[in-house]
Amino acid sequence: EVAVDSSFSGYDASPLNDGVTVGEGLHWTKEAWASADKAQAHFIELRFPEPRSIARALVYWSLDAGVARTSREITIEVPEGEGWKRVAIVRPPAPEAVTEIRFPQAIRSDRFRFLQPVGAGPQGRPNLMWVREIELFPEPAAR
Repeated sequence: EVAVDSSFSGYDASPLNDGVTVGEGLHWTKEAWASADKAQAHFIELRFPEPRSIARALVYWSLDAGVARTSREITIEVPEGEGWKRVAIVRPPAPEAVTEIRFPQAIRSDRFRFLQPVGAGPQGRPNLMWVREIELFPEPAAR
C-alpha cells in the first residue's frame, strides 16, 4: 500500500509501485507521481501487511523533457513509538534518473517513509517531489 502527503493536480500515487520504471510514451500523470507544489515536507510511505527487511532501495525520479527531477535531499524513516526514526539521509550531488540507497544493515519494518524536507525538491521546483517508482530489495546488489 502506498500513501503520499499530497498530489499535484491530475496526479495520483499509483505509478509509485506499478513496476514501470521507463515512462516513455505514457501520459505524464501515469509516468510518475508529483506532490503538491507547496512549501512543506512531502513524503511517500510504503506499507506492508507484515514487517520486511530491506538492504537497499532505488528511487526513480521523474524525467521532465529528458531531465531528471531529482530531489536534493530525502530521508528514509521507519516508525518509532508515536513518530518516525531516520535510518538514512541522501543528498544526490547532481540530478540523476535513479538514486540507489544502501543501508549499512538491513532495516526491518512494515512501513518505510521517503521524506523530502521543505524546499529540498529538484532544481527549479524546490517545493515539488516528483517520483516515477520506488523499489525495495532484501539484499544488496551484487558488485
